Amino acid sequence: MKLWTVHLAALLCTSCTFNSDKPDGSGTMECTQVRIASEVAGRVTCLAFAEGDTVTNGQILATLDKTPYQLRRDEAAAALALAQAQLDLMNAGSRSEDILRARAQVREARAMADAAATDSKRMEALFAQNSITTKQRDDAATAAERTAAGLAVTEQQLDRLVKGNRLEEIQAAQASLALARARLAQADKAIADCIITAPTTGIITRTFPGFSGG
Repeated sequence: MKLWTVHLAALLCTSCTFNSDKPDGSGTMECTQVRIASEVAGRVTCLAFAEGDTVTNGQILATLDKTPYQLRRDEAAAALALAQAQLDLMNAGSRSEDILRARAQVREARAMADAAATDSKRMEALFAQNSITTKQRDDAATAAERTAAGLAVTEQQLDRLVKGNRLEEIQAAQASLALARARLAQADKAIADCIITAPTTGIITRTFPGFSGG
């Protein structure tokens, strides 16, 4: 079996007219030529013509290996499914159980922050009485700051769940979905382009390098 990895190209003579105004019948032959070229590159798995062959409109001239393009399509389809799922999740909004869970986390974080703040004040008073070291006071202050920051994060998360996704975020998800659809369409076209057909009826008059070899 002969295999090529090329962009295929050929010239197809589609129609001819004979022009003559001489009594001996001599004249010129004018032909319309159409260039046939593959839209994608790949390994040729079937070559169904040669120079001088007559071909009809829609006749398959060659096929390329679809495997690499099929793999790309599978990736594009998976990306589309993910983008659709993300948009659906945003449009659906937060579930009640998620909000309840977030509220419980806020209560827990607030309790920890309040306890750490109380302990920090107590340690500050003890430090003023020279009853503890500087490190003990600083450690308590650091714990209070850390738990306060944790409380702020959980409150932001709860606020976002209650309010839902912002319009800008939904629009970004919609754009991602549109992009995923476009990439899937491109992958489908690449697969279709692996089958090269004659655009019209005519005669193959010339083939370019890449149609021979191997």
